[in-house]
Amino acid sequence: MTSPSGGREGFGLGALVFAFLLGGFGGGLAGVVGTYMASYPAASTGAEDRALGRKVMILAARQEVFRGQVLAREDLTVLEWPVKFLPPRYLPRSLLDDVVGQEMEYTVKRGQPILTTDLASTASAPPPAGKRHRR
Repeated sequence: MTSPSGGREGFGLGALVFAFLLGGFGGGLAGVVGTYMASYPAASTGAEDRALGRKVMILAARQEVFRGQVLAREDLTVLEWPVKFLPPRYLPRSLLDDVVGQEMEYTVKRGQPILTTDLASTASAPPPAGKRHRR
C-alpha cells in the first residue's frame, strides 16, 4: 500500500525504530571507545602548553657574542621563554655547562636565544677534500 506522497506506509515507524537501535548501539560503542582511550595517558603535542602560555628556561646571550668567540659562563643568561614562541633548535637551561667553552659559528645579539645552529660544533662542516662533489 502506498501513501498519497508515493512512499510506503509504516516506513516512518520502522525508520524510527532502526534509528533508535542504531543510536543505542552507536552510543554504547562511543562509551566503550571513550573508556578505552581514557585509560591511556594523552601524548603531549605541545598544543596545551602553547594555549596555556607556559614558559621554559632557555639559554640566551647576556651580551652580544661574536662569530669565533668561545663562550664563557658570563656570556650567557637564562631567560623564561613562552613555549608558544620557542625557536627551533633552542638550548634548554640544562645544557648550560655543555655550552660553556663552545665556539660560536654566528653572531648573536644581546637577549637573543642561543641555538644549536649558532655553535660551531653543531654547524654543518664541509665534507673532507676527497669527498667533495665534483662537477
